[in-house]
Amino acid sequence: MKSFGLGSYALSAGLTLALLTACGGSPPPISAPGAMPQVSELAARTNSKNYKVLYSFGASPDGNGPHSDLIGTGDTFYGTTFAGGANYCGSSSCGTVFSITTVGAEKVLHGFADDGDGYFPFAGLTSVDGTLYGTTGNGGAYNSGIGGTVFSITTGGTEKVLHSFGGGTDGSGPAAGLIDVNGTLYGTMGADGTYNAGTVFSITTGGTEKVLHSFTGGADGDDPGSDLIDVGGKLYGTTHGGGAHNQGSSFARSLARNASALASRRGRLARRRSHRGGLDRVSEPSWQRGASFQNGPTPIPLRCDSG
Repeated sequence: MKSFGLGSYALSAGLTLALLTACGGSPPPISAPGAMPQVSELAARTNSKNYKVLYSFGASPDGNGPHSDLIGTGDTFYGTTFAGGANYCGSSSCGTVFSITTVGAEKVLHGFADDGDGYFPFAGLTSVDGTLYGTTGNGGAYNSGIGGTVFSITTGGTEKVLHSFGGGTDGSGPAAGLIDVNGTLYGTMGADGTYNAGTVFSITTGGTEKVLHSFTGGADGDDPGSDLIDVGGKLYGTTHGGGAHNQGSSFARSLARNASALASRRGRLARRRSHRGGLDRVSEPSWQRGASFQNGPTPIPLRCDSG
């Protein structure tokens, strides 16, 4: 199983957050798979008209080592850094949640700590009704082995642990982010579970968590570490190991029961409204309209400077 620690990652306190506009540019080079781009590599591209450095992470209490995508609301982006912040978890700093505007004004919203809080957030954030949700690979109330948490945080910086993973059948060590399907969040665990091979889980925004599948480490896969996607009422994902050839797998997990419950609820609403004369319109859920399940904000178009 995967364990999380700073020794496994090429981190630098001077890592640069950069934004590549969709104007024909290409991502900055990365020297090795999984390595973090260094300042020198990114700075070499700042002369390109298609590329601009918005912010360079620095010393504590700033974060460092961002591994994840950003999400945006208006002209502000939100993300996580795997390390950095004012607090230390063992010999390493614990990580942060930060915001940054499109003109590069950065702010640490939350510094994780080894006090029942989670730490080492590897994945990005998901927005549901204006609140951000994410995972940490370590920490939490139990902090047994890898541990880990699901947390919520407001855009103003108020953070709350929704669930602490205790290992065993519950799973531990989430490296992937969460997706939102009709108000319920779904994710994966890389470790533990019934067969010590990871899990797929759901959690409500109020913190009620449920294991949906425990991987056996055999033909169904072992150690899921990627984000899930939702297509037509099914969750799709991958595992690092297991499968028929022990080289990993791609899997699907049906959410048919959730879809049936939603359809039943819509039917009851429609019948009640029809008894009142049919004046109220029953809104179609987002999946009927072809919209994204992850209620993230619309990407912000960015202007490319000519110089």
